[in-house]
Amino acid sequence: MTTATQVGREREAANPWDQFLDHVKARVSINTFATWFQPTRLNRAEGEILYIQIPSAVFRQVLTRTYGDIIKAV
Repeated sequence: MTTATQVGREREAANPWDQFLDHVKARVSINTFATWFQPTRLNRAEGEILYIQIPSAVFRQVLTRTYGDIIKAV
């Protein structure tokens, strides 16, 4: 059985990008999330700056132009 404390510890262990994605998932449709956000990965973190690996330049354009406001809000 998983307790609330265990779930909290698992969340703390998640990297900052995974935490970001959890917030985004609540704001977009499941199809949007699966298509545009799920394929992204945390490359590295330097302090408060996250470097994200994306599949292509097309992804960068769509994420920036279409979902930029959501990304900034989260």
